[in-house]
Amino acid sequence: MQRSRCLVWFGTRLIVLSGLLSWFGRGEVHAAEKPEDAVARLLERLRTDFKDNYGSDEWAAVLRDLILLGPDATPALCTALDADEDRRMLRCYGFVMRGIGDKRAVPALIRNFPKAIIPSASDMGYRCTDPELFTFMRKHDNDDQDRGDHYSFGRPINEFRTALQKLTGTKLTEDELVFVDLSGTAQQQKQKRILYERCAQKWADWWNEHGADLVTDPKYAKVTLALASGGENAPPVLPNLVIAEGSGSSNCILQSVRNPQAKRCFKDLDTGREAGVPDHLKSAAGQPPRLDDIRAWADKEGFDLMCDEYYVPGDNKPHYVLRALGMTAWQMNAKKWKTLAADLAKKEPLALQRWTNNLLNDFDDDRGHYVPEETAMFSFRTREGVYGVIFVGVEVHDDQQRIGVPSTGDDELNPVHFYKGRRYAYKMFVDPAEAVAP
Repeated sequence: MQRSRCLVWFGTRLIVLSGLLSWFGRGEVHAAEKPEDAVARLLERLRTDFKDNYGSDEWAAVLRDLILLGPDATPALCTALDADEDRRMLRCYGFVMRGIGDKRAVPALIRNFPKAIIPSASDMGYRCTDPELFTFMRKHDNDDQDRGDHYSFGRPINEFRTALQKLTGTKLTEDELVFVDLSGTAQQQKQKRILYERCAQKWADWWNEHGADLVTDPKYAKVTLALASGGENAPPVLPNLVIAEGSGSSNCILQSVRNPQAKRCFKDLDTGREAGVPDHLKSAAGQPPRLDDIRAWADKEGFDLMCDEYYVPGDNKPHYVLRALGMTAWQMNAKKWKTLAADLAKKEPLALQRWTNNLLNDFDDDRGHYVPEETAMFSFRTREGVYGVIFVGVEVHDDQQRIGVPSTGDDELNPVHFYKGRRYAYKMFVDPAEAVAP
């Protein structure tokens, strides 16, 4: 009888042990397996065995087993992510990398961030029949508030952005892209991809500055991007243009539209026309300028530039600035103003930088405001489709210039003039076939 009881007790334990091994076997964890081999096998299971049944306990167990591999799995996961284009798999990488919590995954998440834009899709909420597995999945999902009776499994953008935020403790502009997907026209889709690339570039810049403080392995302390569009609004290609002989002008100045006595506040770069604020748009004494009405009038009249006033945050000193009207511009290296003709003669595309349709001044990303005291240079395209380049010179607060004083030859850097405002010079581009003397 005693022996029989022992056999029953032992048999019961075997049944329980067999059940536990069977449960763990769904993830097929092998203690002696190399991390990279385990990663490859488990990813293959996700890719093939669960193609049509994401959300099952068996599928969740594979994600759990990838996370339980810990930091040893990070190098192989990064390599696999670089090569993977599958939209459903991208969700898994973000979930797993966030769950592991290894900061070395950040460069791979940044490199592959542009992949996170997909056609319109839904975030998912899944349930587990096994309580322990459900608790594990909920612990590592992207919903810190654990709302409802499910765990969250999001679109790539949500898995990637929350992984980056958890691993770095930082937020940039990724939250703005939650509802930006690959829908709409081809042009809309192009602009949406550019938004993702810009965000990736911001993350790359941030990581290249801070990565060495967050990881000890120098291999993961930097990240390099290869973006299809460069992460910016595509600038015009200008390799075959030359400066039109006799075009443009130098020693120019515009006065502020806020100055009721100003006579030259607007400029049409295509024709050279200048104008002040019309009398019917001038404000009564003591009233603020009617800027919206003034800009609407200037747009209708076809002006390209307007001089306005800008205040640096924390400073009550007004700065004179040039504002683009109805035209787009791409910042260039201001030091190239004197060598522009020679650079164009090399038949190489111009080095174009930041795009703007606002103030023609350098913008300091770190300080978060324009730097109006600096000179700047921009290539531009007017609303009529004419290309040119403008050099934005110094501000003029001293209007005591004397008649008859000879020019220094570098008028755009002279802070004295007959009027207060902003100095500038410009030239127009033309196709070489049209570059004939007037």
